[in-house]
Amino acid sequence: FLGTIVEHAKSFICTSQLLHDANTHFDAVHSEDGLDMDKIRCTLRQFMRDWSEEGANERVQCYKPITDALEAYYSHYPFDQRYRLKVLLPGAGLGRLAYNVAKLGFSAQGCEFSYQMLISSNYILNYAPGPKSLAIHPWVLSSSNVWDTDAHQLQQILVPDELPGGLPPNVDFSMVAGDFLEVYQGQNGEWDC
Repeated sequence: FLGTIVEHAKSFICTSQLLHDANTHFDAVHSEDGLDMDKIRCTLRQFMRDWSEEGANERVQCYKPITDALEAYYSHYPFDQRYRLKVLLPGAGLGRLAYNVAKLGFSAQGCEFSYQMLISSNYILNYAPGPKSLAIHPWVLSSSNVWDTDAHQLQQILVPDELPGGLPPNVDFSMVAGDFLEVYQGQNGEWDC
């Protein structure tokens, strides 16, 4: 799974100013060689939260208040005109909230700085082969706070729960690589939310 993400990252990195010099070839994963295993563990868990059925309850708690507030605040806009409203989502992670906002008809742009999140969001948003087509084991690298090894540490999670696509007409959905404060410097008033 991780190797597939890295392979698909090569074309993505060529077009990113932030990532064009990044190393995407790893002969082996060794934490003592500087590859941060915590970031890999975090990214796998983020896949579970953002792109699996098992993460649906957490997404409802985290994302639904935001999407409900957007819909309430802009309720006077007809659905077919919402695409004119631009929503900026800093710290977008794997892009699920930005995707959900775009599904509601708003033009949405996620901004992310983390290399691991960027290449992973690129894969899940653009190259995932189908719903529930990828198996991950997000807790296999963790031994702390594990109550039942078989039920938790070795649990297989299928992603994505929903194949991204099928956005309403005219909606602009994108992810941007970079530091939020640098990327959007001087863009006051260009975003509706």
